[in-house]
Amino acid sequence: MRETFRAQPALAPRARREAEILVGGLLGLDYAQLILAEDRVLTSEERDLVAAGSKRRAAGEPLAYILGKREFYGWEFLVGPGVLIPRPETETLVDLVLAWSQGRRQGRILDLCAGSGCVGWSIKKLAPFLQVAAQELEEGARVYLEANKRHLGLEGQVQIWGGDLFQEVEGRFDYIVANPPYIGRESGLRPQAEVVAYEPPTALFSGVDGLELLERLVGEAPAYLEPGGHLAVEIGGDQGAAVRAFFERAKFQEIEVRRDLAGWERVVSGVYL
Repeated sequence: MRETFRAQPALAPRARREAEILVGGLLGLDYAQLILAEDRVLTSEERDLVAAGSKRRAAGEPLAYILGKREFYGWEFLVGPGVLIPRPETETLVDLVLAWSQGRRQGRILDLCAGSGCVGWSIKKLAPFLQVAAQELEEGARVYLEANKRHLGLEGQVQIWGGDLFQEVEGRFDYIVANPPYIGRESGLRPQAEVVAYEPPTALFSGVDGLELLERLVGEAPAYLEPGGHLAVEIGGDQGAAVRAFFERAKFQEIEVRRDLAGWERVVSGVYL
């Protein structure tokens, strides 16, 4: 039988939508094009490509790694093994900087533990008047940080540092944001099995309880903030009280713990006066 898009087993709505994203992404078709092509006969190369992708997904590999990309704040970010996959809840960090910088025409921002660059590069696209720099320790992730700088047309407009947190960072900033590793190896909320199996452990885990890097980051940040500068960090859903205490110890003011759309504690922010 000649195989077409339509000639597929019935799927539950969620599984069907994921299958559509997978097939469309592999064949370079958006959703409308995929629907219009549902009676098209697949070539042998297309069948092999879809079969290979489906096998990888059935084994648990994240869809973003199979397609090599993930949307974040309306932009396409290149991803793959070695870099954390951007997630919608992290868009809260972008929202905060846009709110803080409203009405301004300049400012410096540092994106720590930048990974793919989804936070820092999105901010630069939305607020081009800001000077944006990103820091990422892991070489495998910096490959995607650099690739997305080019992919989004930001060459010559942003700066990248390596090193451990502030080790290579120069100067002071009006805003520092970070999505650091915050999962505990022995306690706290547990991620999905496929996340642990495929995404880089250095971007996920931080000490026994997930708070090790967060504590150090918050404690070191004041030395790199301008007076009145803002710090915002993404956290695990049960870490709000602990991270608030880190901010208080570092003498931050106007400390807030924000929740995501699912109701989990997601971002802690404060101002250093």
